[in-house]
Amino acid sequence: MTDIQIGQLVRSNKGRDLGKLYIAMAIEGDRVLLVDGNKRTTKKPKAKNIKHITPITKKKTGFILHGPIKDSAVVQFINQNKANL
Repeated sequence: MTDIQIGQLVRSNKGRDLGKLYIAMAIEGDRVLLVDGNKRTTKKPKAKNIKHITPITKKKTGFILHGPIKDSAVVQFINQNKANL
């Protein structure tokens, strides 16, 4: 099983969203709730099987998931890290 942490930047490796970057918002059993700030907002995260995502970073990326999260901050964070890949 992949070791995914909340706040970690991940990439989808299965499904219609193949290659898309997300931030792991929560872990519920074998599913991870993912947000991208655009289609998958913090109010409607995507539930994806943990086997179908790959962590991009080895540990938390520094995106803190405490309190209310703005979708614009999620988009900005993903775009900044996409440039570094």
